[in-house]
Amino acid sequence: MNGKIRKYLPLLGIVAVLVLWGLWYSRPVGVETLFPDFDPDRVEVIASDHNVSPTESYLKGTPEYDAALSEVRGLQFRRSVWNPIRQILPNQGIRKHSCEPDCKRIHFYFTQDDGEENHATYVLQFFLNEWFYCTASGNGKWLHLGMTDSKAVGMEMTQRYLDQIPE
Repeated sequence: MNGKIRKYLPLLGIVAVLVLWGLWYSRPVGVETLFPDFDPDRVEVIASDHNVSPTESYLKGTPEYDAALSEVRGLQFRRSVWNPIRQILPNQGIRKHSCEPDCKRIHFYFTQDDGEENHATYVLQFFLNEWFYCTASGNGKWLHLGMTDSKAVGMEMTQRYLDQIPE
């Protein structure tokens, strides 16, 4: 019996490490963890439903910029443990489509530019009850995010921006 346990001990150790890593990776995180060195110079918000798709851009130092960034920094997401595998697979984009009249979508584009060669664009998106993120200036792959009350938070935020952004 003792020999059988020793035989499977390395396998059990690997499984334990993977479980611990999965718990750590899927812990609640903010945008600073999703986007390292996050300090955008501009925030562009595109809120859309089936009828309209207004866009608003806020520059650093304005009250609108501070409000949008503060709201996004207050969100807590859980990354999917499958995201590291999705990063090495070929890009499939987001394959979702809806013709539902209450379908809402919001994109936050965060642009960071130091005026030289360090330019970065980060994107946070809510679409069809799910959140996604990507570093558009990097590999550009959309990765899934989980959130408590994901649909309620995303729909409320999208509707608020639809109401406040002029068409």
